[in-house]
Amino acid sequence: MRFGPDGYLYIAMGDGGSGGGPLGNGQNRGALLGKLLRIDVEGDPGRVRIPPDNPFVNVRGARPYGLRNPWRFSFDRACSGRIWGIEPRAGGWVNRLLLSSGFSITTFGEDEAGEVYLANAANGTIYHVEGGGAPRFSAEGVVNAASFLPGLTPGWLATVFAWGVLDSPGVVGAANLPLAPTLDGVSVTVGGVAAPILALANRNGQEQVNFQVPFEIRGRTTASVVVTRNSQSSASVDVPVLEFQPAVYTSDGSAAVVVHNADYSLATAARPLTGGEYAFVYAAGLGPVDNQPVTGRRRSTIPAATVPAEVRVTLAGVACPVPWAGLAPAFAGVYQLDFQVPANAPVGSQDLVVTVGGAMSPAVKVAVQ
Repeated sequence: MRFGPDGYLYIAMGDGGSGGGPLGNGQNRGALLGKLLRIDVEGDPGRVRIPPDNPFVNVRGARPYGLRNPWRFSFDRACSGRIWGIEPRAGGWVNRLLLSSGFSITTFGEDEAGEVYLANAANGTIYHVEGGGAPRFSAEGVVNAASFLPGLTPGWLATVFAWGVLDSPGVVGAANLPLAPTLDGVSVTVGGVAAPILALANRNGQEQVNFQVPFEIRGRTTASVVVTRNSQSSASVDVPVLEFQPAVYTSDGSAAVVVHNADYSLATAARPLTGGEYAFVYAAGLGPVDNQPVTGRRRSTIPAATVPAEVRVTLAGVACPVPWAGLAPAFAGVYQLDFQVPANAPVGSQDLVVTVGGAMSPAVKVAVQ
């Protein structure tokens, strides 16, 4: 229970059911359960009165409905009619203004179809809340595709975590190379340059677009990013541009995707790396390359697109010889980094770190025998 800024007492009622709301009290206007009640306990001491501006005040037995278990709630202290919530973004949760209505909102809820409604105490009206069709995202949601750290590196894969790019759960991937600037009606521009799209994904309600950052933005410190779906464009968001932002691709956010150079099989805990052998990882953000290909296309076989900067690799803190680093031959915007496992490398799951241009990658795990 909590007194609102209007002086009335608000009482949050659970729906009285187990998971999934089997009793349906949240949709039953005649039940007290599953409601946010609003009563006057001060206007007439010793009596409980119903405020005359309550929603459904003149409808017998009806009450604002559509809630499940509102066990905690609070009021906007400015009484501005704003609703705040939290949303998943780049692996975390952030506060976001859901609606700035200008209404005196007393309750809001969701019906069985997932539609959201709110009540305006100023005139006793129920409103249906409709979201805009244009994609939405923030600068913090535009990240390195390997490390998920914010920022853009020209030429390499990036991810934008956005809302409104793929409605149904699943993945929509590009069919072949070169990558096209539009996939399933979604496009991205970076600094006004069309970015080739690799994939769209919706996993557990978290939507994302994987794209190649155009080589053409090299030299800038920031670039404006716009995501468009079916001709509806997001707001332009400025994102930092970094020359180096090294990161190694992983299978689960921790274990590096490492390949045995001898037979091109994956290195795993069951088949770990051994001292003295050569292997390679797939990486992002290693900076410019010689013989740069066209954005969206794979590199030519000869001559190879090589990283001119010095690239260093350590395994369990031990320096590894690095015979070559450059663009992987079968992908657009992905590096291949060759290294030799030190003969004295410690056994077990060890940290691998890449350094280039004064920037250091997050550590990833590699199995060593």
